Amino acid sequence: VTFPDSSLREAADRMVVEGIGRLVVVHPADATRVVGILTRGDLLRAHSARIHASAVAETSIQVPALLDLRKRTPEPDRTG
Repeated sequence: VTFPDSSLREAADRMVVEGIGRLVVVHPADATRVVGILTRGDLLRAHSARIHASAVAETSIQVPALLDLRKRTPEPDRTG
């Protein structure tokens, strides 16, 4: 069992410790009220999205830095 406000890391840790592949998500004020199911696949999709977002952020940071570096470095003379 987990709660909607639990972190994905907490949920993943619980799955590993208990040797299970899914957790029932219950309402924090009423543990008898099921509000969802969290699966390993859900965790992997969330992790993949985080990695993708991080890669996009790194790319957007690196490209301007690369362009700035090119402006400061003169091109070699290839005419002769």
